[in-house]
Amino acid sequence: MTLHDPSELLARPTVDLVELPLASFRPLLLAESLPDDEALAALDLVLRLRVFRTLARASDVEALRAEYDDLQRLVPHRREADLNAAPRFWATRWKTLANLVETAAEASVVRDPEKARRLAHSAEILRAVEADAGLSQTELGERVKLQPANLTRILAVLEANGLIERRAVGREKQVFPVRPSAPTTKSAPASVPRRTAIYLTLWAAAVGG
Repeated sequence: MTLHDPSELLARPTVDLVELPLASFRPLLLAESLPDDEALAALDLVLRLRVFRTLARASDVEALRAEYDDLQRLVPHRREADLNAAPRFWATRWKTLANLVETAAEASVVRDPEKARRLAHSAEILRAVEADAGLSQTELGERVKLQPANLTRILAVLEANGLIERRAVGREKQVFPVRPSAPTTKSAPASVPRRTAIYLTLWAAAVGG
């Protein structure tokens, strides 16, 4: 089913809209006139519910990757500026959702601390954190020369593997090394509730709730 009338976003039950393929919503964003802010807010709710449902099943890597691909294709490139001119910066919000799903996919694949250590930039990040525990993410990003989105994804993998810990201090996050009390060959990945809490925190910080 494909939606062409923005009023359907308000008239149809949200639980039904969540079950539709993301491609069903793309024609609304390709139309000559974008939906109004009320309809876009309804679409935003649908996307968040879809993503949080997907994150709760974070062990299903294929589902995560499929959701990420669909989110990346949702917003036509030529409409990004128009959507970001709105008060809520819709295109940026939805890109952040896609980044959260991508982070979950990476964390689900890399469940071995030794493999996590060998990811690109991981060794450099861990050295910086070991040398200066409590660096803010902003300071760490400047030190290892990574964009915030890329740094956040790598930190999520390292944290899921028990190699670092992030603590909120005001509006900033500080990063600390985690030193195991005994040698291990593998550590269990973060539990589903803990992973989901991490993603929700990242979402709230990125888009203001």
